[in-house]
Amino acid sequence: LDAWERWDDRGFKAFCAHVQFDLRIPFSRKTIDDLLHSHGVRIPKKRRRPPDASTGHRAFETFFPNAQLVGDGTELVVKLLGQRISVNLELLVDADTAAFTGASIRPNEDAAAVTEAFDDSVSTTGEPPIALLLDNKPSNHGEAVDAALGDTLRIRSRPFVPTDKPQAEGAFGLFKREAPPLELRGTTVE
Repeated sequence: LDAWERWDDRGFKAFCAHVQFDLRIPFSRKTIDDLLHSHGVRIPKKRRRPPDASTGHRAFETFFPNAQLVGDGTELVVKLLGQRISVNLELLVDADTAAFTGASIRPNEDAAAVTEAFDDSVSTTGEPPIALLLDNKPSNHGEAVDAALGDTLRIRSRPFVPTDKPQAEGAFGLFKREAPPLELRGTTVE
């Protein structure tokens, strides 16, 4: 319980390995999970999703690189000057190749994050995509985003269906699982 309290969000699987190998406590993952859950310090998220048409294999139709991008934002926790700070990583991923084409790191998920990531993507690929798939947050569908996209077709994903954006969701999952703890250096939090 003490180790969990000081754990730095590298994930539950990594925590279990830490307990088993570094602390030399021979508990299974299930035992560790039950112990943390019974003390109310970790409530695991349910992984069951309602079935829908987009969960099938090859459900996302792609055409060629940079034809369609998938965009989404996720919260990252970074450590700066001893403080834990939440920031937003806005990421644009090519639907055909799964390449990261644009990114923006800002305090919040907002229209400026989408436009910065879009501009970064155009700079990376040399031209705007034909279409950009975004979720239904109001910040993704305002006038500032319209102006930044120009002739690029904006597609709305279905509400509360993360499988509509598998490239971005997969990228976030991989990043959060593989990236080391993010500790930044600076003189001020800003």
